[in-house]
Amino acid sequence: MTPLYGGSIEIRTGNIDGPLLGVVQISSSGEGDVYRTVNAPMKNISGIHDVFFIFKGSKDLFDFDWWQFKS
Repeated sequence: MTPLYGGSIEIRTGNIDGPLLGVVQISSSGEGDVYRTVNAPMKNISGIHDVFFIFKGSKDLFDFDWWQFKS
């Protein structure tokens, strides 16, 4: 993730208004094109679900390269 102006990502399941699994806060770092890994706690769920990432903030938030869930 490359922070530009920062923002947040809500991670939800089922649909864009579905249960909130967690929120990732991204702060602006002024590092330009330097990618970094950001971790955040998530609620545990089991089974197969559609996952929705809702990006919030203003201007150019950040560049989002990849994601991974770990148990």
